[in-house]
Amino acid sequence: MPHLQSLTVMNALSVPIREDVPPGEGEEARGLADLHAGKIRKDFEQQPEPRHARRGFHGKSNGIVRATVRIAADLAPSFGRGVFVPGAVYPAWVRFSNGAFAVKPDGKRDVHGLAIKLLGVPDEPRAAQFERHSQDFILIDAPALMIGNVKQALAFDSAMVRGLAAIIPHLVSNLRELWWILRMTSAPRQLFEREYNSVVPFALGADETVRYVVRPAPGQTLREAPKAADNLRASLRAQLEQGDFVLELCLQPRGNSNLPIEDARVPWNTAVHRVATITLHAEGFGTAEQEQLGDRMSFNPWNALEVHRPLGGLNRARRVVYRMVYELRSRLNGQEPFEPRAPEQSRQQ
Repeated sequence: MPHLQSLTVMNALSVPIREDVPPGEGEEARGLADLHAGKIRKDFEQQPEPRHARRGFHGKSNGIVRATVRIAADLAPSFGRGVFVPGAVYPAWVRFSNGAFAVKPDGKRDVHGLAIKLLGVPDEPRAAQFERHSQDFILIDAPALMIGNVKQALAFDSAMVRGLAAIIPHLVSNLRELWWILRMTSAPRQLFEREYNSVVPFALGADETVRYVVRPAPGQTLREAPKAADNLRASLRAQLEQGDFVLELCLQPRGNSNLPIEDARVPWNTAVHRVATITLHAEGFGTAEQEQLGDRMSFNPWNALEVHRPLGGLNRARRVVYRMVYELRSRLNGQEPFEPRAPEQSRQQ
């Protein structure tokens, strides 16, 4: 068994959090970053004019939606940390996406993403100095991943970039990954058919580790659209045309269980607790201005308060990879890094 390096960081309460880092993980994370940066450059260079650098992950947007996030007023004290201030209200953006880099018809099997950006977040100690007044949550419609750590991610993504001649033998040699891909992917008619999960852990203050879960609030009717290349966007539009749609933001604490921090292949089986509602609004949905705004945004799990610090190897790699590909995409598109502001912040400028 390879020797694990103990990584100790200090959270916002000056309490150490221990993570076990396998040897070579830093080099593997940089390898992942170079791999995805190369993919973005190659795609950009092969496009006809006017060219546009796409996201390295979740390339197809199913819509960027205005939202209001309300933290439960009766929140248990053990959950009331960081942005989870009982009764707090945040304006937010929610981006829905398909997981593949390539833009494909919605009838193709894929994973589907839900990314939340809270605005107007207090200026408190942060996990990384990417943005000052926001907090991101990134989830997919699956309870776990087909790969568990950075080494496995590098092997899988390297094979994917090389194409079918590489990915087929890779999956034949890693049947567990193939099995999980089949479980993870789907071709839904509606974005809210399955729950969304962060699939990797995060700190909650000094003494708890959680995953995030998002699910529709009960008692709502789901609207579908006819099966088409962009039926997920159409179904989201149909849903919002009926009025606001409400999701629940939940915490899934690890508690005293032995669920792994460093293996994202393992679904968590602990209880899920609602801590907030996310009300989706139709205002501006589908307009060119709103879509352009969504395209400029970065969603990064490290854009977080320190009390919500990302944990585990895949999150450590994301700190390197996500920032590199965002800066590359911004540079290729002739844009400056961008942090959206809450309405009251915008009025103060």
